[in-house]
Amino acid sequence: MSTNVEHFHHWMTFLCPLDKPHPSRLLVVEGPAGSGKTTLLQAWLTTLGLSGAHIPPLSWRPHLLSQTSEALPPAIHTTRALHHETPAQFARRLREELGKSPATARSAQQLWQQVRDDLAAIPVVLLVVDQAERLSLQLCQYVFEYLFEQHVCSLLLMGTPVLSATLARDPSFSHHIFAFHTIDQFDVPPDPAN
Repeated sequence: MSTNVEHFHHWMTFLCPLDKPHPSRLLVVEGPAGSGKTTLLQAWLTTLGLSGAHIPPLSWRPHLLSQTSEALPPAIHTTRALHHETPAQFARRLREELGKSPATARSAQQLWQQVRDDLAAIPVVLLVVDQAERLSLQLCQYVFEYLFEQHVCSLLLMGTPVLSATLARDPSFSHHIFAFHTIDQFDVPPDPAN
């Protein structure tokens, strides 16, 4: 395992320990386009036993957990944000990625309630959104309200500096961020106290 992947792995164990319940946490990873965020994520998923990981979408369960528990082990789901996607469009697409039948709900609120229930039933312990700079402020607010604040899963948002500018527009987000890192910070060991 390369050094930066190993350091990223340590941060991910702080973010979402797969072997015990935890409160929802949010990690934001920022870097310029082409700086290696998606490559780092793919390398990390590969070290967990998913060879040739593609993003998006991907739902999987770490295989080692399934050998130690009779219940379904927790899953990780990765997706990629799309340009100009509304909260309702994102929710519908996420449900499709999870293999759920087309949503019957009409309002964005009802769709997000279905997404929340879908993720909790699987259960998904971590939702990864790559290219998260494409998320609108309104869509970020839905993700936080229905998934994060209701402790459905932890979140990993990976994007360019546009993402932090979007999150800064709602001061309540700053209280929820477990850690914020630029891509080059994974070259050094983690210190979750910082």
